[in-house]
Amino acid sequence: MPDEGKLISDFSGRAKQVSQVVQSLAKRLHISLFLDTGELVQFDPAQHDSINEGPIGASVLVVKPGTRKTEPNRSPRILLKPKVKHS
Repeated sequence: MPDEGKLISDFSGRAKQVSQVVQSLAKRLHISLFLDTGELVQFDPAQHDSINEGPIGASVLVVKPGTRKTEPNRSPRILLKPKVKHS
């Protein structure tokens, strides 16, 4: 099993490097995730992408976070709406 262990360790190191590069680029471009998976919010079709039908203002569960761009002296812009699910 030593070969498999080394392979997994090498892969883990590469994944960490890729994550650091992506985080650095996102910070430089003022892009961040918003809303956490499992969070309950009120449904707004302008800000959420619903997986199933439901009324506006209903309590929904965040299934996948969204991304937004927040630049100094500008209003935040949603790049990808978070995915939500009506209960």
